Amino acid sequence: MAAGDRLYRKILAATRFFSKGWGPASAYESLLELFPYLNNRSSITSLLAEHTHPITTTQPKERTWGSRIAGCFLSPLATLCPGMLPEIATKARFELLLPKAWPTPDRPIYIHLAGTGDHGFWRRRHMTVLPLLKKEGIGALLLENPFYGGRKPVDQRRSQLNHVSDLFVMGLALIFECIALIGWLERAGLGPVGLTGISMGGHNASLTASVCPNPVPVVPCLSWSTAASVFTEGILSESVCWGVLEEQLLHSKQGGNERLHNIFKIAAERQINGKYGDPIQSCDQDSGSLFPSHPTILPVRPSIYKSEAHKETVSLMLAVLNSATHFSNFAQPVDPELALFVAAKDDLYIPRHNVSDVRTLWPGCRVDYVTGGHVSSVICHQAKFRNSLAETMARVVNRGTLC
Repeated sequence: MAAGDRLYRKILAATRFFSKGWGPASAYESLLELFPYLNNRSSITSLLAEHTHPITTTQPKERTWGSRIAGCFLSPLATLCPGMLPEIATKARFELLLPKAWPTPDRPIYIHLAGTGDHGFWRRRHMTVLPLLKKEGIGALLLENPFYGGRKPVDQRRSQLNHVSDLFVMGLALIFECIALIGWLERAGLGPVGLTGISMGGHNASLTASVCPNPVPVVPCLSWSTAASVFTEGILSESVCWGVLEEQLLHSKQGGNERLHNIFKIAAERQINGKYGDPIQSCDQDSGSLFPSHPTILPVRPSIYKSEAHKETVSLMLAVLNSATHFSNFAQPVDPELALFVAAKDDLYIPRHNVSDVRTLWPGCRVDYVTGGHVSSVICHQAKFRNSLAETMARVVNRGTLC
């Protein structure tokens, strides 16, 4: 039920995202430089060939169900854009779980990406991976997010990212790390290799699938076509430090940070030009605004705005997040028919009413729905998520499509 989403938000009332603001202009500038590569699969392959680093693993630990292996490697982003990742986040860590015996000649495996607040591997291992491995013989690689677990900066409190840019750096690092891991798994004789995740993990899995140079099965659970609505309309918008972002936006407009303001203008122009295909509403005239008298995409609840400055800040957040996370800003996957989205009907964390439909952006993909809200679905619909993973992988194996 959606009531569970509201209750969970009240329990975590002290949670505050982006308490240090938008983040350094250099992070956004690097992102803009890399975007052309993300939309050119041959370029991304050549780029990563120069920045894929050796992967080291521990000896397998044998269990009754199979084996567990720990591994690590230097994130490609660490050498591709030095300084973009915090030093503590440069080493990617993962856990590989393999069945004792494969039930078919194939060796299917999913890379599981973490959702918001999912530090370490325990939750994914026990709620999703082991039941799927024991029942279907599907292996798993659990990748730890930058800014989470052992990759969390010392000045970051729990899952509360300090900067808006941290969200993009996390996603970009995961895309590169996943592509490197897919190649490593295939060279080890494992595959087909799929991608999956819940919530934020599902969205990062989707973006990775769109960049991957080969067809890849992807099962995003409780995610949709953009992360923008999550922080501008969803329940998590109540956890954003809007005052800090508003002050920094004003400072940049007054000449205090010209480089950052140029980034803001680029994002605003993209939003005004209707790049994302979402419903369009009009902004009020404001000669000092980044969105003066132009149509732009705004949340449908105008009552949330405390002032014109707050309204502009929310609009900018929407524009910046869409620039980096909206599906229309990325290529379609090589084979969208290998994608199965599992969405919650009453999800208050991932609003869909004012957002492009994934079936429009990825023609041929499938969408299944579960009852309830975001939090209740994570708790009550794990069996549905696992069945969706098994079904999608079976379709891939049966049609002979390898990643």
